[in-house]
Amino acid sequence: MITIHVSPKLSKDAIHIAKILLNNGEQITVLPKQRKQVEDILAGIKNSDADVKVMGKTMIITPLGQ
Repeated sequence: MITIHVSPKLSKDAIHIAKILLNNGEQITVLPKQRKQVEDILAGIKNSDADVKVMGKTMIITPLGQ
């Protein structure tokens, strides 16, 4: 599992990195600094084939079939 800490300035880069990791079959934990970023990240990975669990600000993203 890979953990990504996301700052408000780098959220677009984090979404791009998360998509690449998901395409490679990696499970990701995303720790955004702000709750609003969770919604932005979810919208960014919406079209990815992944199971997303959100607990507070922490997101655990697992590729489907893993």
